[in-house]
Amino acid sequence: MKRFELTREHVLIAGRIYWEMDEDAPYGPIPVPDCKRPLGNSGGVWVDIAEILEWEQVESDEGDTFWPNGTIEKANRIWGQMHNAISVMLGAGSFEPGIYEASSYGNNWQRVEANHPGIPDSSEDK
Repeated sequence: MKRFELTREHVLIAGRIYWEMDEDAPYGPIPVPDCKRPLGNSGGVWVDIAEILEWEQVESDEGDTFWPNGTIEKANRIWGQMHNAISVMLGAGSFEPGIYEASSYGNNWQRVEANHPGIPDSSEDK
């Protein structure tokens, strides 16, 4: 049994992925994310994720703005989960956050539990 927590963040990011058709794929054309700019062109995937999720920069005493410590790691962690998140959304036919399960070798994802206060939402640790 596979289990995955689909979060609001996964859904928001998935909606912003730029797709293109790989006409040269070995077994025929297939839709793939734009590998150079999968979420736009803001200066890197982690910056795009921070902007999509509306994470705020902080200001130094000198007036410079910067991303807080841990921003890159947090964005990269979420991005590393996106292949599973997309599989869940497409397999379940749902974009509702929650806990999903599927058989070990299947794509038959089903929502088994809605997000609730006991399930942390990664947006809370902005």
